[in-house]
Amino acid sequence: KSLFKKSLATGHNHLENNYYLGICYRETGKAKAWIIQKLDYRQSEKSFQIVLQQDSLFKDVLYQWALLSRYRGEYEAAIQNCQEQIRLKPHLYIPRLNLYRLYRYFITHRSLEEVFIWLHQHPWPESRYFWGEKLRREGKSSRADSDFLDLLKGPVDLPAQPVLISLAKINYQSGNVKAAERYFWQSVNQIHSRLEADLIFEELKYIVSTHEYQHYDTLDTARQFREFFRNFWFRRNPVPSFPSNVRLTEHFRRLLYAEKNYEYDGFRLWSDNPDKLQELEFPDTHFLNQEFNDKGLVYIRQGDPDKRVSTVAADLPTNESWLYYASRDVPQLSYHFILTKPDN
Repeated sequence: KSLFKKSLATGHNHLENNYYLGICYRETGKAKAWIIQKLDYRQSEKSFQIVLQQDSLFKDVLYQWALLSRYRGEYEAAIQNCQEQIRLKPHLYIPRLNLYRLYRYFITHRSLEEVFIWLHQHPWPESRYFWGEKLRREGKSSRADSDFLDLLKGPVDLPAQPVLISLAKINYQSGNVKAAERYFWQSVNQIHSRLEADLIFEELKYIVSTHEYQHYDTLDTARQFREFFRNFWFRRNPVPSFPSNVRLTEHFRRLLYAEKNYEYDGFRLWSDNPDKLQELEFPDTHFLNQEFNDKGLVYIRQGDPDKRVSTVAADLPTNESWLYYASRDVPQLSYHFILTKPDN
């Protein structure tokens, strides 16, 4: 912040300095107490507005403002700003991918009625999809299933992958494994772009290895992406002769359970980190998770623990420990969780 303020005072690079000041104030604000946070967020908005008033096509300023709106809990404004950014500069990749995350925040934090009213007032293709997602998450699977199938039939400017994966989730939840797996592989077989591949990758990033992640980053053709997903699940299938891939089925079972019990999209701050001295080493893939708390990530990776233990005492925070017995390939694992704030 100091450097950009100093540079701004010289009168040079006016737009660029305000653009980066907006980002700085937004990122410092999220770690501060409520009143000071509001001041930082206000400064961030002021900087973005200066840029927008002079050049609305400057870099990805509307998307950066969308992230500020998300930090403030203004999810509707976040979606609108991101959609406008995509309209003005459709070649920008990150806003197109992260638009789905902004919609997810919205349907997570708003009631069914609020979601229905707002999405039907803003008939973007993604709005139609996320109305179905809200229905699915509320347990109204038959209505969601019908809406998703209608989306696939109609000429809608929307990647098919999220819709097909949502249909897979509905069928996994109802125990129709054959149909679920058919929808999943349909989503893989229909990959024609990196965006479509990344929307599938978002569903399995929690269990990808560092080597696989690095390899995935080097891919650039639709055929390579399709091959990656096929090999990814083939290697993990413990019973290749079985009609369905039991590891794929188990992954979605865990994913759906974590969605219901361990979802967390709040800030991950240093002040909340029990490992402030960084004694633990995590793989790069650990930091891809932005949807679940630590329990959720461990659950998706390891499944149900063999033992759960909580220690209760007046001077102890809410806690729980999970024990996984040793297996042929994996040593005994134990995880200790402390609740630092609701859901985290």
